[in-house]
Amino acid sequence: YDSKCARCHGEKAEKSSYANARILTKLSKNEIVESVKDYRRNLSDIQSTTAFIMRAEAVGVNDNQVKDVAAYIETLKNHK
Repeated sequence: YDSKCARCHGEKAEKSSYANARILTKLSKNEIVESVKDYRRNLSDIQSTTAFIMRAEAVGVNDNQVKDVAAYIETLKNHK
C-alpha cells in the first residue's frame, strides 16, 4: 500500500485522489479487489484520468497482492 497507493489515496486510505475517485476505506475488501481487476481488464465504469492511472497501477500487481492490500485497508477503517 505504502509504495503504490498512499501517494494518491492517503496514508490511511482516507482521501479521494480525484473528484470521482472513491475513498478506499468506504469500500469492502471485495469491492477493492473487483475494482482493481476491472481496471486491469480495462472494464472500469469510470472512463477518466482516474481509470487511466489505476489501469497502469493495476497491471503491476497480482491477485494475491491486491487481496493483501485490500486486507490492509480493512485494518485502516478503525484508525481514521
